Formats: sequence, C-alpha cells, structure tokens
Amino acid sequence: MNTLAWAQVNSLHKAYAEKGARGYWLQKLELLRAEPKSRVAIPIIVTYARLGNKDEAFRRLEKAFEDHLPYLIWFMPASPDLDDLRSDPRYAGLLRRIVPRSE
Repeated sequence: MNTLAWAQVNSLHKAYAEKGARGYWLQKLELLRAEPKSRVAIPIIVTYARLGNKDEAFRRLEKAFEDHLPYLIWFMPASPDLDDLRSDPRYAGLLRRIVPRSE
C-alpha cells in the first residue's frame, strides 16, 4: 500500500474513532470527492445512502443512469449497499428504467 493509501486509511480510522460511523462516512465522502469522478460514482452513491441522504443518492443514481454508467445494471438490483433506498418509490422507478422487463 502506498503512502497516500495509508494516509487515507488512517484518516478514516481517526474519523471513526472520534465521531463514529457518521464521521467515517463523512470522511469517506471527502476522500472520494478528491478522486476522478468516473472512478467514484458508485462509491459516492453508497456513501450518501449510508449517510441517510437519500435525495442526493437518488440524484447521483439518476446522473449515473443519464451518463450510461455501464455497471449500474448489475449494481442497482444486487448491491446490499442500497438496501436503505429500496423502499423509496424512486428506487423502483429507476430500476424499471435500468432493467426493463420483457413481456
């Protein structure tokens, strides 16, 4: 692991130790925002979901759909990281557009 990766791990550890899970996810979001957008679209969505910011998570999911993010078709139906979003009607609507059912 390189020095930057260790620094990130240490910052996440410190955030969790000082502020618990919410602190961890806020620090994770800060680290992700520093990365190239194409590499972190899904991790940012997961982070917003974990923070309970459903509106931002859905905004980012919609953007990923509009941008034709290729792995969204596998991520949305199967990832347990999105469990907190599944009860929201926006989830079902987006899922229907991503994985249309054949008649």
